[in-house]
Amino acid sequence: VKARAGPSFQERVDAALKGINAKTHALESEQRKALQAAVEKGRSRPTSAPVRPNRLSPNQQAMLQDRIKKMKEQDEAYKKQMADMRKKMNEREPLFRLSDVQAGFEMLRLQQEERRRELQQEEHERWAHLRNVEESAFQRPLLIEDFNYRPPRAESAPTLRLQPDPESE
Repeated sequence: VKARAGPSFQERVDAALKGINAKTHALESEQRKALQAAVEKGRSRPTSAPVRPNRLSPNQQAMLQDRIKKMKEQDEAYKKQMADMRKKMNEREPLFRLSDVQAGFEMLRLQQEERRRELQQEEHERWAHLRNVEESAFQRPLLIEDFNYRPPRAESAPTLRLQPDPESE
């Protein structure tokens, strides 16, 4: 049975461990070689710029003078631009004149007064209509007094039901 079963679990683990260890050692050695090559390449390069002789160096004093000159020119151009802008803003025509604004307020006030008058007139007419309705109601006979009474109808009022014509009968 032992011969047919093959290697034990521990033997299989040990064999797999040897294979993995061999692969990792090979990988680590490759990585060490790559790192060593990169370090050697870095050390072979110069770490600073070569020293330049004075005759080849730029004239820093002239560069400074040019920069100061450009700054002054830009400052003057900016001040001129701002002065022009302020002058333009101070001399521009206003969007609204005071007289136009006052006229607008006056127009609104007149419209409000006119609307108030219209509403008062409308209220007066409504009250007059209500008084008229009340007076006409007092002049009508009560239904108890004459139950055949029919209120007068306007000619334009629609007839809702057909009434028999007394002459045709």
